[in-house]
Amino acid sequence: MRIKRIANPIVILSSLLIAILTFSGCGNSSVAPPKSSAQVSSEPQGIEPPASRVRAVREALRYAEDANPGSKFKAKRKKIICGWARISIEETGVPTEEAVAFDVYLKKKDGEWEVEKSGTDISPEDLPGAPEELFK
Repeated sequence: MRIKRIANPIVILSSLLIAILTFSGCGNSSVAPPKSSAQVSSEPQGIEPPASRVRAVREALRYAEDANPGSKFKAKRKKIICGWARISIEETGVPTEEAVAFDVYLKKKDGEWEVEKSGTDISPEDLPGAPEELFK
């Protein structure tokens, strides 16, 4: 008498493994929900990501060049924190003693940088809500 094999053991184990992997997370209430993009960011809270920082500088330079037709500017210093930016700019292509230099203060609104004020003697009282660190 011959004994019939019901199934190959490898096929049975493979099927069992697939079933376990497929259903292993079902009904488990301890599984964490997917992270939002804000949670995934490696940037500390209040610090703008590099692309946003570049946009702030570009907006400050655009503002300066629009206000001074024919002049070109460069960013000398930048401080960007908590949705606010202070970009210190200076005119290029002219002698240093003749170069126009001032600060441009921007605030991020709806994901875009908007100029709030510009000048050389802007104080915290001139920009309510701006962080104190911006003026140091």
